[in-house]
Amino acid sequence: MLKIRAERARSRSGRALRYVLFGVLVFGCGGVAGGPSTGGESHFLEYCQSSCAAGLDCISGVCTRGCLVEASSCGDLPGSAQCTADSIEPGAVAVCDVDCRGDAQCAALGADHRCVGGFCRRGQPSAPSEGSCRVLHRNYPSGSTGIPAPTGCGTCSCNDGELECPQDPDLIEDCPAGTPIVLCPESITTDPIDVRGSYMTGDTLTIDVGHGGGCARHDYGLCYEEGLLDTAPETVSLRLLHDAHGDACEAYALPRLHFDLRPVARYARGLDPSELMNAGGLRTPFGLYNFGRLECADRASVGAEQASAAGEAAPVSCVTSRDCQRVSIDTACSASCGAVANASGAEDVALAMARIDAGICREFDADGCGPRIIPPCVPPRPIECVNGTCTEVP
Repeated sequence: MLKIRAERARSRSGRALRYVLFGVLVFGCGGVAGGPSTGGESHFLEYCQSSCAAGLDCISGVCTRGCLVEASSCGDLPGSAQCTADSIEPGAVAVCDVDCRGDAQCAALGADHRCVGGFCRRGQPSAPSEGSCRVLHRNYPSGSTGIPAPTGCGTCSCNDGELECPQDPDLIEDCPAGTPIVLCPESITTDPIDVRGSYMTGDTLTIDVGHGGGCARHDYGLCYEEGLLDTAPETVSLRLLHDAHGDACEAYALPRLHFDLRPVARYARGLDPSELMNAGGLRTPFGLYNFGRLECADRASVGAEQASAAGEAAPVSCVTSRDCQRVSIDTACSASCGAVANASGAEDVALAMARIDAGICREFDADGCGPRIIPPCVPPRPIECVNGTCTEVP
């Protein structure tokens, strides 16, 4: 089974650990380099409340230790342990862990170890404390950091039952492409949610969703199933996750979510982003995901396709014609005649074009691919607010 090489994270002056693109995972909870003393049954990956056997630390309720991704720092632990940032505080903290799809894969750790949520565990987890925070049907004790943000971008911390998150997910310095997705656990709990539309911009998947509610916070996530279907190109199954926190109200919310798909590319090719030089493509339930160093013509075609999809998805609701405008959907490798959007839609489109340039079109001219093909555009028609929608008029 191909393994994901987790992204790295950093700690900022005691504040919540947050996801850092292409950074370094640093763990600061007192982990030690020596291995655990395991007399007979291993205490590695045993549930805990405060302390563990020598050489292990109680991290988010599990006996393990911090590690550095890409370093062979877990080899002395049983069960073919590997360093991952996908099991505890996903995307933020790297620990030694053993993944699984069934109990048999945990036998090397001891007869009492079981496969729980895709990772081997022993014993029973502590009951959620009164000050814990629940995100995506999982409870995090007070003081936890690196919790996936309910909005689908960035990370949060839990403080006495209160979830503290950044204010503007799209502007989070450490999360410009959305929340990275992870391998789906064997058992998934999720609440109903409608997918209203989706599009790709570089390595970012944007999904417009809808669901009932209005009286509680809602959490969102995305995971991918193990294995690829033998199609052309290959198909990966993605699962959208939703925790409504028991909200039974009848208002209909329409959030827009962003997810970073690069872990899927690394899973499919078994390479770090820095090593990924060949073009690749995967079919997903939300469209075709292209990654890697595309040929010039393919890069221009994919860039234009993604830019057009982002332009078509831009919000166009309005009250007066002053709310409407024509926005550019040009990228470094494609040009077009623009799109129609309202003010918030113009901001969405500008962010989408930046993502396409970062993921697909960067260094287009430097690679000898230019110049861009400029389409013949007719004189632009006026844009007015018609029946509450920004519309081009004759």
